[in-house]
Amino acid sequence: MKPGIPHVIIDADTDNELDDVLAISAAIQSGAVQITGITASQWEGGNMKPGGNMKACKIEKTAYTSWLVNKIILLLLNMEDTPCLKGAEFPVVYGRGEKENVLQKNLASDFLIKKAGELPDGEKITLICLGSLTNIASAILSNPDIAKKISLYWVGTSYDFKNNTWGRVEFNAANDQDALDVVLDATDLELHIMPNNVSGKLRFDNQKSLARLEGKKGISAFIKERWESIIEGHNWTSWTMWDLALVYAVIYPQWAEEKVVHTPPENIQREVNIYSNINSKLMSEKFWADLE
Repeated sequence: MKPGIPHVIIDADTDNELDDVLAISAAIQSGAVQITGITASQWEGGNMKPGGNMKACKIEKTAYTSWLVNKIILLLLNMEDTPCLKGAEFPVVYGRGEKENVLQKNLASDFLIKKAGELPDGEKITLICLGSLTNIASAILSNPDIAKKISLYWVGTSYDFKNNTWGRVEFNAANDQDALDVVLDATDLELHIMPNNVSGKLRFDNQKSLARLEGKKGISAFIKERWESIIEGHNWTSWTMWDLALVYAVIYPQWAEEKVVHTPPENIQREVNIYSNINSKLMSEKFWADLE
Protein backbone atom coordinates (compact mmCIF):
# COMPACT_ATOMS: atom_id res chain seq x y z
CA MET A 1 0.00 0.00 0.00
CA LYS A 2 1.16 3.52 -0.77
CA PRO A 3 2.14 5.65 2.25
CA GLY A 4 -0.11 8.37 3.62
CA ILE A 5 -3.81 8.77 4.33
CA PRO A 6 -5.74 6.62 1.81
CA HIS A 7 -8.95 7.36 -0.09
CA VAL A 8 -8.87 11.16 0.19
CA ILE A 9 -11.34 13.31 -1.74
CA ILE A 10 -11.11 17.10 -1.53
CA ASP A 11 -14.31 19.05 -2.23
CA ALA A 12 -13.62 22.75 -2.69
CA ASP A 13 -15.19 26.05 -3.79
CA THR A 14 -11.81 26.85 -5.32
CA ASP A 15 -12.74 29.85 -7.47
CA ASN A 16 -14.19 31.74 -4.52
CA GLU A 17 -10.91 33.17 -3.28
CA LEU A 18 -7.34 32.15 -2.47
CA ASP A 19 -6.97 29.69 0.37
CA ASP A 20 -8.53 26.72 -1.47
CA VAL A 21 -5.72 26.83 -4.03
CA LEU A 22 -3.10 26.77 -1.30
CA ALA A 23 -4.93 24.00 0.57
CA ILE A 24 -5.23 21.66 -2.43
CA SER A 25 -1.63 22.35 -3.44
CA ALA A 26 -0.42 21.70 0.11
CA ALA A 27 -2.28 18.39 0.32
CA ILE A 28 -0.76 17.15 -2.92
CA GLN A 29 2.75 18.45 -2.25
CA SER A 30 2.82 17.02 1.27
CA GLY A 31 3.07 13.49 -0.12
CA ALA A 32 1.06 12.41 2.91
CA VAL A 33 -2.30 11.73 1.26
CA GLN A 34 -3.53 9.46 -1.50
CA ILE A 35 -5.82 11.65 -3.56
CA THR A 36 -8.77 9.70 -4.97
CA GLY A 37 -10.31 12.78 -6.57
CA ILE A 38 -10.92 16.51 -6.44
CA THR A 39 -14.49 17.81 -6.64
CA ALA A 40 -15.92 21.31 -6.98
CA SER A 41 -18.63 22.87 -4.79
CA GLN A 42 -20.89 25.88 -5.27
CA TRP A 43 -20.33 29.11 -3.34
CA GLU A 44 -23.37 31.24 -4.18
CA GLY A 45 -26.08 29.34 -2.31
CA GLY A 46 -26.27 32.09 0.29
CA ASN A 47 -27.39 34.50 -2.41
CA MET A 48 -30.23 32.31 -3.62
CA LYS A 49 -33.80 32.62 -2.45
CA PRO A 50 -35.17 29.93 -0.08
CA GLY A 51 -37.01 27.01 -1.58
CA GLY A 52 -34.49 25.82 -4.12
CA ASN A 53 -34.91 28.53 -6.76
CA MET A 54 -32.62 28.16 -9.74
CA LYS A 55 -31.26 31.70 -10.10
CA ALA A 56 -28.19 33.04 -8.34
CA CYS A 57 -28.22 36.70 -7.38
CA LYS A 58 -24.58 37.41 -8.17
CA ILE A 59 -22.59 34.76 -10.06
CA GLU A 60 -23.96 31.64 -11.72
CA LYS A 61 -22.12 28.35 -12.22
CA THR A 62 -19.66 28.74 -9.34
CA ALA A 63 -19.13 24.98 -9.15
CA TYR A 64 -18.17 25.07 -12.82
CA THR A 65 -15.60 27.85 -12.39
CA SER A 66 -14.20 26.08 -9.32
CA TRP A 67 -13.91 22.89 -11.39
CA LEU A 68 -11.87 24.82 -13.97
CA VAL A 69 -9.47 26.09 -11.29
CA ASN A 70 -9.15 22.56 -9.90
CA LYS A 71 -8.16 21.34 -13.36
CA ILE A 72 -5.46 24.02 -13.56
CA ILE A 73 -4.04 23.08 -10.14
CA LEU A 74 -3.86 19.40 -11.09
CA LEU A 75 -2.19 20.24 -14.40
CA LEU A 76 0.44 22.44 -12.75
CA LEU A 77 1.21 19.72 -10.19
CA ASN A 78 1.44 16.96 -12.82
CA MET A 79 -1.70 15.31 -11.45
CA GLU A 80 -3.89 15.77 -14.51
CA ASP A 81 -4.94 12.10 -14.47
CA THR A 82 -6.60 12.58 -11.06
CA PRO A 83 -10.42 12.41 -11.29
CA CYS A 84 -11.80 15.96 -11.20
CA LEU A 85 -15.58 16.33 -10.97
CA LYS A 86 -18.01 19.26 -10.94
CA GLY A 87 -20.57 19.40 -8.16
CA ALA A 88 -24.05 20.90 -7.85
CA GLU A 89 -24.68 24.55 -8.66
CA PHE A 90 -27.67 24.92 -6.30
CA PRO A 91 -28.34 24.13 -2.62
CA VAL A 92 -30.34 21.16 -1.41
CA VAL A 93 -33.77 21.44 0.19
CA TYR A 94 -34.09 19.47 3.42
CA GLY A 95 -36.52 19.24 6.28
CA ARG A 96 -36.19 16.45 8.81
CA GLY A 97 -38.87 13.84 8.13
CA GLU A 98 -40.15 15.69 5.07
CA LYS A 99 -41.08 13.86 1.88
CA GLU A 100 -40.22 16.77 -0.40
CA ASN A 101 -36.50 16.92 0.27
CA VAL A 102 -34.58 17.92 -2.86
CA LEU A 103 -31.09 16.61 -3.49
CA GLN A 104 -28.96 18.08 -6.26
CA LYS A 105 -27.84 15.21 -8.44
CA ASN A 106 -24.35 15.88 -9.74
CA LEU A 107 -21.13 14.21 -10.85
CA ALA A 108 -19.26 14.92 -7.61
CA SER A 109 -21.91 13.27 -5.43
CA ASP A 110 -22.15 10.29 -7.78
CA PHE A 111 -18.36 9.92 -7.63
CA LEU A 112 -18.40 10.00 -3.83
CA ILE A 113 -21.14 7.36 -3.67
CA LYS A 114 -19.26 5.14 -6.12
CA LYS A 115 -15.91 5.39 -4.34
CA ALA A 116 -17.41 4.86 -0.89
CA GLY A 117 -19.29 1.83 -2.15
CA GLU A 118 -16.10 0.28 -3.52
CA LEU A 119 -14.35 0.22 -0.14
CA PRO A 120 -14.28 -2.96 1.95
CA ASP A 121 -15.77 -3.04 5.43
CA GLY A 122 -13.67 -1.15 7.95
CA GLU A 123 -12.35 1.43 5.46
CA LYS A 124 -13.66 4.93 4.86
CA ILE A 125 -13.34 7.81 2.43
CA THR A 126 -11.62 10.79 4.03
CA LEU A 127 -13.63 13.68 2.62
CA ILE A 128 -12.16 17.16 3.15
CA CYS A 129 -14.81 19.79 2.43
CA LEU A 130 -13.51 23.34 2.01
CA GLY A 131 -16.77 25.00 0.96
CA SER A 132 -20.50 24.38 1.09
CA LEU A 133 -21.74 20.92 2.04
CA THR A 134 -24.04 20.58 -0.96
CA ASN A 135 -22.25 17.66 -2.61
CA ILE A 136 -21.92 15.43 0.44
CA ALA A 137 -25.49 16.26 1.50
CA SER A 138 -26.79 15.32 -1.95
CA ALA A 139 -24.88 12.04 -1.74
CA ILE A 140 -26.37 11.22 1.67
CA LEU A 141 -29.90 12.16 0.58
CA SER A 142 -29.45 9.95 -2.47
CA ASN A 143 -27.88 7.02 -0.62
CA PRO A 144 -28.03 7.30 3.20
CA ASP A 145 -26.02 4.11 3.67
CA ILE A 146 -22.80 5.79 2.49
CA ALA A 147 -22.67 7.97 5.62
CA LYS A 148 -21.02 5.16 7.57
CA LYS A 149 -18.32 4.89 4.87
CA ILE A 150 -17.15 8.51 5.17
CA SER A 151 -15.03 10.50 7.58
CA LEU A 152 -16.00 14.11 6.87
CA TYR A 153 -13.69 17.01 7.70
CA TRP A 154 -15.23 20.43 7.10
CA VAL A 155 -14.25 24.04 7.67
CA GLY A 156 -17.30 26.09 8.59
CA THR A 157 -19.56 27.58 11.28
CA SER A 158 -18.23 29.28 14.39
CA TYR A 159 -18.22 27.88 17.91
CA ASP A 160 -18.32 29.57 21.30
CA PHE A 161 -16.20 27.31 23.48
CA LYS A 162 -17.09 29.15 26.67
CA ASN A 163 -20.85 28.75 26.26
CA ASN A 164 -20.81 25.67 24.00
CA THR A 165 -22.97 27.33 21.36
CA TRP A 166 -22.87 27.20 17.56
CA GLY A 167 -22.88 30.05 15.08
CA ARG A 168 -24.20 29.43 11.57
CA VAL A 169 -23.74 32.91 10.10
CA GLU A 170 -20.56 31.90 8.31
CA PHE A 171 -19.83 31.76 4.57
CA ASN A 172 -19.61 28.00 4.00
CA ALA A 173 -22.56 27.25 6.27
CA ALA A 174 -24.68 30.03 4.77
CA ASN A 175 -24.16 28.76 1.24
CA ASP A 176 -26.23 25.68 2.06
CA GLN A 177 -27.83 25.71 5.50
CA ASP A 178 -30.02 22.71 4.63
CA ALA A 179 -26.95 20.71 3.64
CA LEU A 180 -25.43 21.47 7.03
CA ASP A 181 -28.56 20.05 8.67
CA VAL A 182 -28.31 16.90 6.54
CA VAL A 183 -24.74 16.35 7.71
CA LEU A 184 -25.44 17.12 11.37
CA ASP A 185 -28.47 14.79 11.34
CA ALA A 186 -26.59 11.91 9.68
CA THR A 187 -25.92 9.86 12.81
CA ASP A 188 -23.72 7.32 10.98
CA LEU A 189 -21.42 10.02 9.61
CA GLU A 190 -18.08 10.58 11.35
CA LEU A 191 -17.84 14.37 11.50
CA HIS A 192 -14.96 16.72 12.27
CA ILE A 193 -15.58 20.49 12.04
CA MET A 194 -13.06 23.33 12.17
CA PRO A 195 -14.95 26.55 13.02
CA ASN A 196 -13.78 29.81 11.52
CA ASN A 197 -12.68 31.21 14.88
CA VAL A 198 -10.08 28.40 14.95
CA SER A 199 -9.10 28.17 11.28
CA GLY A 200 -8.83 31.96 11.29
CA LYS A 201 -5.70 31.73 13.41
CA LEU A 202 -3.67 30.87 10.30
CA ARG A 203 -2.88 34.10 8.48
CA PHE A 204 -0.23 34.97 5.88
CA ASP A 205 1.18 38.45 5.41
CA ASN A 206 0.31 39.54 1.87
CA GLN A 207 3.43 41.43 0.89
CA LYS A 208 5.87 39.03 2.54
CA SER A 209 4.13 36.10 0.88
CA LEU A 210 4.18 37.72 -2.56
CA ALA A 211 7.87 38.44 -2.12
CA ARG A 212 8.52 34.76 -1.44
CA LEU A 213 6.65 33.86 -4.62
CA GLU A 214 8.51 36.35 -6.81
CA GLY A 215 10.23 34.74 -9.78
CA LYS A 216 8.74 31.31 -9.13
CA LYS A 217 7.16 29.14 -11.80
CA GLY A 218 4.40 26.55 -11.97
CA ILE A 219 1.92 26.40 -9.12
CA SER A 220 3.79 29.14 -7.23
CA ALA A 221 3.36 31.55 -10.14
CA PHE A 222 -0.34 30.67 -10.34
CA ILE A 223 -0.80 31.30 -6.61
CA LYS A 224 1.01 34.65 -6.91
CA GLU A 225 -1.18 35.75 -9.81
CA ARG A 226 -4.40 34.90 -7.96
CA TRP A 227 -3.14 36.51 -4.76
CA GLU A 228 -2.34 39.77 -6.54
CA SER A 229 -5.67 39.86 -8.36
CA ILE A 230 -7.66 39.29 -5.16
CA ILE A 231 -5.98 41.99 -3.07
CA GLU A 232 -5.66 44.53 -5.89
CA GLY A 233 -7.27 47.83 -4.93
CA HIS A 234 -7.57 46.90 -1.26
CA ASN A 235 -5.50 47.81 1.79
CA TRP A 236 -5.54 44.29 3.18
CA THR A 237 -2.29 43.41 4.96
CA SER A 238 -2.86 39.66 5.38
CA TRP A 239 -5.00 36.77 4.19
CA THR A 240 -6.67 34.16 6.35
CA MET A 241 -5.92 30.57 5.30
CA TRP A 242 -9.00 28.81 6.68
CA ASP A 243 -8.88 25.88 4.26
CA LEU A 244 -5.15 25.34 4.58
CA ALA A 245 -5.56 25.07 8.35
CA LEU A 246 -8.05 22.24 7.96
CA VAL A 247 -5.95 20.33 5.44
CA TYR A 248 -2.91 20.42 7.71
CA ALA A 249 -5.00 19.43 10.74
CA VAL A 250 -6.13 16.32 8.84
CA ILE A 251 -2.66 15.42 7.60
CA TYR A 252 -0.81 16.32 10.82
CA PRO A 253 -3.28 15.76 13.68
CA GLN A 254 -0.55 16.55 16.21
CA TRP A 255 -0.76 20.18 15.04
CA ALA A 256 -4.37 20.54 16.14
CA GLU A 257 -6.61 19.92 19.13
CA GLU A 258 -10.12 18.49 19.00
CA LYS A 259 -12.90 18.11 21.52
CA VAL A 260 -16.19 16.25 21.44
CA VAL A 261 -19.34 18.40 21.52
CA HIS A 262 -23.05 17.94 20.89
CA THR A 263 -24.80 19.04 17.74
CA PRO A 264 -26.89 22.24 17.85
CA PRO A 265 -30.21 21.92 19.71
CA GLU A 266 -32.24 22.18 16.48
CA ASN A 267 -30.55 19.06 15.09
CA ILE A 268 -30.63 15.38 16.00
CA GLN A 269 -28.57 15.13 19.15
CA ARG A 270 -25.29 13.28 18.75
CA GLU A 271 -21.61 13.80 19.43
CA VAL A 272 -19.32 15.35 16.82
CA ASN A 273 -15.69 16.44 16.83
CA ILE A 274 -14.76 20.10 16.73
CA TYR A 275 -11.29 21.62 16.44
CA SER A 276 -10.47 23.93 19.33
CA ASN A 277 -6.91 25.00 18.47
CA ILE A 278 -4.19 24.76 15.81
CA ASN A 279 -0.44 25.29 15.66
CA SER A 280 -0.43 28.02 13.04
CA LYS A 281 3.35 28.46 13.24
CA LEU A 282 4.12 24.89 12.20
CA MET A 283 1.46 25.01 9.50
CA SER A 284 2.93 28.16 7.99
CA GLU A 285 6.45 26.79 8.08
CA LYS A 286 5.36 23.56 6.42
CA PHE A 287 3.55 25.30 3.59
CA TRP A 288 6.49 27.46 2.58
CA ALA A 289 9.01 24.64 3.00
CA ASP A 290 7.01 22.39 0.64
CA LEU A 291 6.36 25.16 -1.88
CA GLU A 292 9.97 26.32 -2.03
